[in-house]
Amino acid sequence: TLLPVLPALAAAGLLVAAGAAKVVDPSRTVGALRALHLPASDRSVRAGAAAEATLGAAALAVGGTAWWALVGASYVAFAAFVATALRAGTAVGTCGCFGGEDTPPRASHVVVDLLLAAAALGAARAGSAPLTAVLDEPGPGAAVALLATGVAALAHGALTRPPRTAGPGDRDLAPPGRAVRPGRRRRRRPSPLPAPRSRRRFPPRSGAGTGRSGP
Repeated sequence: TLLPVLPALAAAGLLVAAGAAKVVDPSRTVGALRALHLPASDRSVRAGAAAEATLGAAALAVGGTAWWALVGASYVAFAAFVATALRAGTAVGTCGCFGGEDTPPRASHVVVDLLLAAAALGAARAGSAPLTAVLDEPGPGAAVALLATGVAALAHGALTRPPRTAGPGDRDLAPPGRAVRPGRRRRRRPSPLPAPRSRRRFPPRSGAGTGRSGP
């Protein structure tokens, strides 16, 4: 059956796409690495991205334990990088995984990377060559390749999904101790008007009404 090679196809294909994107535009990857005080330049990032794409392509075409183990190690390294950025609280707007596309670091990013690493390491145990298996069975292979493309697209969408912004009725982003019901806006109560000042009445002076203004 070809279904076991489906996640491996998605993992390797996404690695090829990510490497190619960083070769074209390494600037955001360079910025993310420097934000974590790691040495980086356009040339070094392009070299690493080319190696990344080569790993994915070799795992697809040649297969074998070594290639798939390297693909899995790549995804583990990506997950570790994002987790480090999150733990350090560094202001990294994008990790640069897909070149010029925004890939904001968050917990779901780490989860996706680890799932892809598990798919690659599973293929390493089998030592399979997914592309060869697909070509050996053209009919079912085409369906599996299409499904793998869909899985890779879903993973790409999860990694590039823009972060949520605070809005009215957002319970998770409400200030502590002030839960907001979904669909309702917090109404601001009008501030009470100050009480009118009472006029102080002074006792009449002596001689009032007699025309005299003083003693």
